[in-house]
Amino acid sequence: PNLSVRYHAYNVLQQMGNKATDALEKSWKTSPNSHFRSRAFWCLVNTPSSNAKKYIQEAIASTDPNIRIIGIRAAKQLGIAVAETISQLVNDSDAHVRRECALALHHFKSAESAKLWAALATQHDGKDRWYLEALGIGAAEQWDSFFEAYLSIVKDPTKTAASRDIVWRARTPVAVPFLAILAGDSTVSLKDRARYFRAFDFNESPTKSALLLKMLDNNNQNDLALNKMIINALDVSAIKNSLTAQKALTEVLASIYGTNQYVELVNKYELKSECNNLLKLTLQQPYKVVSKNAALSLLQLCGTQPIWNVINSKDLAQQKNLVEVLGIIGSTELVEMLQTILLSEKYSLTLKKYCATAMAKSKNGEAKIVLLLKSKKIENSLKTDLANSIIGSRNEAIRNEAATYLSIKTIKAADKNIPTPASLASFKTNAIAGKKVFTNYCILCHQANEIGYDFGPNLSEIGSKLPKLSLLDAIVHPSAGIGFGYEGWDLVTKDGGNFAGIITSKTDQDIEMKFPGGGKLNFKTKNIKSLTQMKQSMMTEGLYKQMSLQDMANLLEYLSGLKKK
Repeated sequence: PNLSVRYHAYNVLQQMGNKATDALEKSWKTSPNSHFRSRAFWCLVNTPSSNAKKYIQEAIASTDPNIRIIGIRAAKQLGIAVAETISQLVNDSDAHVRRECALALHHFKSAESAKLWAALATQHDGKDRWYLEALGIGAAEQWDSFFEAYLSIVKDPTKTAASRDIVWRARTPVAVPFLAILAGDSTVSLKDRARYFRAFDFNESPTKSALLLKMLDNNNQNDLALNKMIINALDVSAIKNSLTAQKALTEVLASIYGTNQYVELVNKYELKSECNNLLKLTLQQPYKVVSKNAALSLLQLCGTQPIWNVINSKDLAQQKNLVEVLGIIGSTELVEMLQTILLSEKYSLTLKKYCATAMAKSKNGEAKIVLLLKSKKIENSLKTDLANSIIGSRNEAIRNEAATYLSIKTIKAADKNIPTPASLASFKTNAIAGKKVFTNYCILCHQANEIGYDFGPNLSEIGSKLPKLSLLDAIVHPSAGIGFGYEGWDLVTKDGGNFAGIITSKTDQDIEMKFPGGGKLNFKTKNIKSLTQMKQSMMTEGLYKQMSLQDMANLLEYLSGLKKK
């Protein structure tokens, strides 16, 4: 039966208490179906006044490894003879059972815990990554004693693939000297040693920096790739206190200039000496993530003066690239800077037009443009540019406000009926014309056979997935069904930046978002003030209001013809 029926049956059996015991024990002991045996077991061990330990002992004595596993889980959940249960299965022939033993040690503190974990760890075969991860979970917050117990059995954990895995997964200062040996082994390719350098980040030890600096000193061939890994693993104070490390850092930065890794290292070591290089990187390609990250680093380390130097120069190409990057970042400070340029008589009309377009690239900027238009402080020659920059906003109120400055009649929902299959049936459709409608309205967010940008779902085969009726419904009601992975998020940074996009990657340290038009930005989680999932789709509500019925009919004809080849 389904889960709700099973849940109901479980509760009824629990209410019956000892009256259900005989029937449950019969199923537990004689059923040929391990699933039915398992359900009976959980009822029995959770029945008030039952002898749960007896059933657990019966479970771990079973010839079925799945039944032995539920015995371990019951012991852990109920807190009954956990160490005794694991002791009986620590050398089990089935790796899945031993893996469950390792998981049961998670936050379980007893005199036997370290010894049990070490016995399990010595049975890792160097291939089973799930087993290794179970060992890591089991040792959480007890790594020092667990790893020491392991070393009492395995004297040199650098010798075998299995023991090297344990060193790599360990989270204890005791493992750091062994990490250094493995990371510095020149007989092994640097690619295969990379994981040991990354593991340094999870281990704090007074000897870590000294061991890494020793590797720099021993790098007689000045292997730049090796130095790069060592530098990334060193902390700020170690770099500042070592001339060798500073020299290596300079060489590494030169080798990776133009990449996000370069910007990350500059930020990590707070290198104000790199201000000019950061500015050059900011000005290169405004829509690349690295330019945005370079600009943020520039502001943090060097302030706004380098930016004003470019703004006050005569180089329009550099000014255009710069204001586009500032607009993409969209922090409160930078939007105010763009406004200052717009309101000043000092700057050229061309630069101001660049600022008008750039300011609309963030929600902060859109709101500021509306205020500027309403304030009447802006010169007439810029009003059209400002209004045009926000006419495509996702916010309908902002679109309507922009329309009042562009002599465009806005169509409210009450003024235009929602298109239906019946209202579209009389139109003669044209797929070629529909492709043009797609190009005008959809390409900022969708791709179709290499046309458009990677933001929303790819529509290259949409005609094979949805009929015209469903396509129409998706356009008219975009929030009725939001595809997994295409949820919209509002992200606010601590410096006032406000972004709306789709999360493409998320870790404890970084979040990457993509935006309409194909742009992507990377944010450090430490710089994020809030991250809120939108209730509505990122697709513009009321998009159909901007189309004629003929356009809609043609668009549906084009989309329905996009078939899987």
